[in-house]
Amino acid sequence: MNEDIDQVAKLAQLAEKYGVALIFALIFLVTMLYVMRLVVTGRLVPRSLFDKVEQDKDELLSALFEQEETYRALAGAVKNIKKDDPGERGA
Repeated sequence: MNEDIDQVAKLAQLAEKYGVALIFALIFLVTMLYVMRLVVTGRLVPRSLFDKVEQDKDELLSALFEQEETYRALAGAVKNIKKDDPGERGA
């Protein structure tokens, strides 16, 4: 119990010296690194699900690249459409 109080006192001194925001930022950074480590090792998200998502992403990207020329032609057609001039409208 005494050790916990000593540790809290040390943290309070650090918070007073460096500011509370910095302490919270460091805690957040450590937490995010830990979560990233869990994801990479497969303990947070099962590896099989992660691999399935990666495979689905690759399939969708390949389908998108196959249709790239169609989208380029469509973008060119839209770009070449004559702009509407408000002065030419019948009122």
